[in-house]
Amino acid sequence: MHGVMLLRVISLLTLILLLAAHGNAFRTPSETNGYGEVTDDSNMEHHMIRERVKRRSRNCSIDPSIPDPSLFGLEKMRYWAEEVMTRSLHRIKVTLGGKPSADKGDKVEVKAGPWPRGIIPYKFNSTLTRNQKKGVKNVLRTIKAFTCLKFVAYMNKKRQTANERFCLRHSRYVVFSEITTRVNKVQYRKKRPVNPDLELSHSRYYQIKALSQANECYGCKKCKRLKINCENHGYLTLVNGRCACVCPSGLDPSTGCRSVFTSAMTEKEFYPSGSYALPLVNSLADCPNKEFDKRRIQLYIDPNSRYMAKSNQTLELFYCVHTRGGEPRIKWPLGSYCIFRTSQRCPRAGFRRFRTVYKYDASNTEAKPLFFCCKRTGFAVDEMVLPFKFSFTLIQNTRGRCRPVKGMYHERKQIPYQVEIKTEVEGKNNSLYTLKHRKKTVNLCSYRPAFTDCGGVFDLNRRSSSYSVHYSNDRDIVQCTWLFNATETEYSRLVLDIENVAIEHVSDMRKCTQYSRHVNELEVRYQQVGEPGISVCGTSFPKSIMSQNSTLLLRLITVGRQWANFTATVRAIEPEDMCYSMKDNGRTYVGDVNFTRDFEPCLPWSEMTHCPVHMFKLGIFHTVLDGNKCRNPNEEIKVRPWCYTEKKDCKWNYCDVCLNGRAFDTRLDCYKTDSVVDCPIYGCAKTCSHVLPKKETNRRIGRITCGRPTDTFVGTEPIADSLPPNIFYVGEAIMYGCKSQSTLRHARFCLTNGQWSPMGSICFDDTAYCTDMWFRCPELIKKHPSFCRIFREMTSFMCRFTCGECEKKTKPQCVVKRGGRLAVLRKKQGLAVGDRVCRGTSVYYRCRLTRSARYLPDSGNEVRACLASGKWSGSQLTCRNVCPRLWKYNPENRMCYKKFNIRLNHFKASRKCSTFKKAQLISLKSRDEWRFIQDFKDGDQIWIGLVRLLKVTNDDPGWFWSPDKSRPRFANWHSGHPFPKSTDKRCVVMGSRGWWRSVQCENNTYRFVCQTPVRRK
Repeated sequence: MHGVMLLRVISLLTLILLLAAHGNAFRTPSETNGYGEVTDDSNMEHHMIRERVKRRSRNCSIDPSIPDPSLFGLEKMRYWAEEVMTRSLHRIKVTLGGKPSADKGDKVEVKAGPWPRGIIPYKFNSTLTRNQKKGVKNVLRTIKAFTCLKFVAYMNKKRQTANERFCLRHSRYVVFSEITTRVNKVQYRKKRPVNPDLELSHSRYYQIKALSQANECYGCKKCKRLKINCENHGYLTLVNGRCACVCPSGLDPSTGCRSVFTSAMTEKEFYPSGSYALPLVNSLADCPNKEFDKRRIQLYIDPNSRYMAKSNQTLELFYCVHTRGGEPRIKWPLGSYCIFRTSQRCPRAGFRRFRTVYKYDASNTEAKPLFFCCKRTGFAVDEMVLPFKFSFTLIQNTRGRCRPVKGMYHERKQIPYQVEIKTEVEGKNNSLYTLKHRKKTVNLCSYRPAFTDCGGVFDLNRRSSSYSVHYSNDRDIVQCTWLFNATETEYSRLVLDIENVAIEHVSDMRKCTQYSRHVNELEVRYQQVGEPGISVCGTSFPKSIMSQNSTLLLRLITVGRQWANFTATVRAIEPEDMCYSMKDNGRTYVGDVNFTRDFEPCLPWSEMTHCPVHMFKLGIFHTVLDGNKCRNPNEEIKVRPWCYTEKKDCKWNYCDVCLNGRAFDTRLDCYKTDSVVDCPIYGCAKTCSHVLPKKETNRRIGRITCGRPTDTFVGTEPIADSLPPNIFYVGEAIMYGCKSQSTLRHARFCLTNGQWSPMGSICFDDTAYCTDMWFRCPELIKKHPSFCRIFREMTSFMCRFTCGECEKKTKPQCVVKRGGRLAVLRKKQGLAVGDRVCRGTSVYYRCRLTRSARYLPDSGNEVRACLASGKWSGSQLTCRNVCPRLWKYNPENRMCYKKFNIRLNHFKASRKCSTFKKAQLISLKSRDEWRFIQDFKDGDQIWIGLVRLLKVTNDDPGWFWSPDKSRPRFANWHSGHPFPKSTDKRCVVMGSRGWWRSVQCENNTYRFVCQTPVRRK
């Protein structure tokens, strides 16, 4: 519960407390799972509590201004619970603002306000286990440390409620119940991140910030005296009971987050006061400062003990005892660590006492105890604030990684014991000792100061639109921070171009990846400066990075004398220089770019009906969805134009439609691509830059205008108040209304092509009801004959005439026809040959089913729709036997595939495929075939037919597809593959994520997929 589980809880807990802080008193129904619910009892127990409160004190009476759920009734509580579960973030903001509900006729205003005095009573549901309760308490301690909120138990042993004890004048409290969620759990196979720009990490910076601001921690008594403004995404709150700024990593709180954190910011450093001792790694290490005295303890080993070390008979532990000085106001931070206890009590900072008895043999009666003060709170990624100018050591209290300290580098070390350690513990068990190689060890966290006097905060505008960063490593431990702000407007953006990079990555991972943490790395935070960014390491990073807002942060971390050099340029882009409107996040963009910022090809919007956004969904700006072009129909969620890149998992990515970034190559064989014909931009965008669309400076957003629209619609007219100018800029709108129904409104927007967004009639009266509100309805029913039946909202609102929602008895009508060769009507639709159906009706056909043969569509359409002309869409379905039994057909390349779950080496797998007629190991000669196999193999590692028999040379890499001996024109190599210096026979395995790796053919066994051409007619 100390890692991933806690961070899944905190986002849900944040929403609950935000809603409660704004006065929402609701109770979730018992059948609904939730981690927390704000509850106000309305039963007999609630009545008795209120009566006791009134009797105990006149000053503790219930405040009538606070909403009481008993006055709303059960119906209102169910209504609010449903609203919170179903509304979008925008609708929740409207509700919390006290505005009338747009969905209900009655006006229900909610009074806003924080929790009184920041005290939140809570209790646990009986379904929670002990570990779950422990995890929730850890979250509450973290929130308490960085906010003005205090969590108290709702009921004490005397059966007194917290509302009574603290005179809260209300009866609300929070109930924590059980929850199970897999949101953002990418360790599960086939789970993908929700947003490609958000790393699935353990960050909770903005969630704690939202809680602090919602409860007005900046206005508490301690913060009113502190006259400081926290900038650069920082915020003012209580930190361990003291008012201070909380800043993103790398920024200095003492300056209001206006400068980077450097060692020169603090002249004097003080450790927490009290009696305690810190361990030392060895005898040569020194104590941090003059507040400590260096001492040692000697433990003797029995010469006859079987646990004795060969060379030494004594074990010495060195430590530093805190004897003088210290700052009483400084408390030990949240973390998971231990210190030595030198008195009867531990420092007042949430420590627990432990006592470990040292014995070198079970028969020995003499023992030396070691006393500890341990704590295990907070999260593993939280930075602890301690003196950082001198080295020190803490005892690790978990088996994971050490907690970071601001301005220092942490390293895990171990002290092995050559003797038997038997522990006697006061209180609960601890994790001080681990068993390694049959020897017990003590884990230590050694901290060394880092060089932080580098970097800075830089403002970019029209006068100074770019800045170059040059860094060359000449220090042992470095932590540098560069923060860039585009100060011209809130819609300005920053673009990072890394020209040269050489950062040696030291990590447990085999390669340098952008979403993994490394010891040496350049972290780029372009989404939010308070959230973790992507890692840059290795010797190449060709792509450009555009910020999602007007800030961008670079953070360099290096350890040791490894090479770490980079040169980068940050440039500001103003809204007028973009090719779409930044105010609407590119909603009105209708350009022709159909590839992502990584140059992946976009998929057609019409084929993504199983995804959250598609061209048949209402409530979004779906009228601009065309082909496979980059668009942003839901500007409230996405921040710029985007498109889907994978059909199965609805994977999407942003597009660089203005071509502000650089073109780059990721494939190793781009030099072999044809420079004129079939030059693939995905993987070879730099080499194939001649096929990319040209960046047109004359199509900048500031130069595109729309004239006054002249087209008319049935029963619809523009509203006069929305037509004052004769020239409209991109993103500006004209409101249209219905002549007969004045309450109906519809907006038309000026698009980036200088045209107005399409629109039809918006009226529902007799004169305009049986019309299409979208001119593309006849086109859509031809491409997707079943959309009238599947998407009923689109049918009843946008395409009433085409889908036959009105005037059903009038002509035209269609007659149901027979299927083609080996094709029949589906039985469950209730139609027979010769029946008459009205327009918009879809008829389904299928191939015949037999046990001996596999019949698949050969030509025609499986679904046909009755058009407004009285004819059928598409053509007649015909089927034929194309694949052997249990083989899967790919209509794109007309091949049949079968997966074998047995593990063989490459030679035996190829021989197994040859036992079938005209079958062989798969050959992936295009990205479409690669995508088909990636979905078909279901996450397994498989052999492919790519082999190399010859020695690699610069002119001939030696790879070919067996058995046709053709050279590969498509490749998807993993980083570092293929090995250029190997001279033996190599084969290729396709990994779980689709990357190719070259391995030895005979010594490795994998599953495999065979392919065979379709049978001829």
